[in-house]
Amino acid sequence: MLKTRKPKIVTVIIALFILIGGTVYFLLDAPVADQSSNQSKEYGKYNRFVSKSLENDFRGALPKSLSDKEKVLNYSYQYQCSMFGDPRFHIQLQCQYENVEDFYAEEKRIRNLSDENSCFDDTYEYFLISGSEQEISNALDDMTYDGAKYIFEIVGVSQETRTIEYFVAYQWDGAVSDENVVAFLSRVSSSIET
Repeated sequence: MLKTRKPKIVTVIIALFILIGGTVYFLLDAPVADQSSNQSKEYGKYNRFVSKSLENDFRGALPKSLSDKEKVLNYSYQYQCSMFGDPRFHIQLQCQYENVEDFYAEEKRIRNLSDENSCFDDTYEYFLISGSEQEISNALDDMTYDGAKYIFEIVGVSQETRTIEYFVAYQWDGAVSDENVVAFLSRVSSSIET
């Protein structure tokens, strides 16, 4: 009787170690939190998960830092991860460039990242750097695609106003519900369809 209990206890202990280890690893990598900021002075101050994702999963459309070259018109950052949920975040930055040379240098950097994959609306030319037209459509269609992860990196450039709008998002299917994410992706989707 003692011999049959021992393997069961060992199995339970091993299972607990795996469960606890996996939970600790996940929590350290993607902290359980709900963080947001609209202050441009906090630009670039992200948790470890977001910083690591921006470095490894994105192509680098966001400016490394903000300087005197651009005037920040709008900035927002949102990160969410529940205890047993998937982490997701988005960053939006809208800048206006006073100096024409600075504007064209930044536009050239964006064009080089985009492989010239773009679409237009009345104000912006949108460069799809990461994320396809189909992925935008899937993220907005209210259908579930098991485990689909979306990495969006889209930049809108307005020649007329010398404004550049940066949008990056790390989202999971079924969790694309933030009104800013939906509004931006809908605007880009509309420009694709026309």
